[in-house]
Amino acid sequence: MENKTQSFYDAVTGIFYKNYYGEISFEDLVASWEEVINQKLIPDNVKRFVINYKEATILFPPKHTKDIANFYNLHNDIFAQSKIAMVMETPNQVVFPQLIQEEDINFTVRTFYTSEAAVEWLME
Repeated sequence: MENKTQSFYDAVTGIFYKNYYGEISFEDLVASWEEVINQKLIPDNVKRFVINYKEATILFPPKHTKDIANFYNLHNDIFAQSKIAMVMETPNQVVFPQLIQEEDINFTVRTFYTSEAAVEWLME
């Protein structure tokens, strides 16, 4: 898989950042999280995430929303009780967090247009 992500942890704020670039398939999304999880790049007890899609084009349809929610639930040890801020700006991106909220999830997700607004919400 071509590297379409950049991830890093900010120890000062306790926020894990994940940025997507280019065309992103559902398989890319899952594989990139699996890589981060398998390499243990997310420190224990991290409950704040910023996922930035502003430089990405999502290639999969909204019907994958349930699959995305299931993936996060499969990794409940990481994502349960988390706040996940998704930075997006196009309608085909923004629909995903809205639909994920309607699934049976154990985390809070919100959409933001800027990383600054996302961080502000996470730090509340």
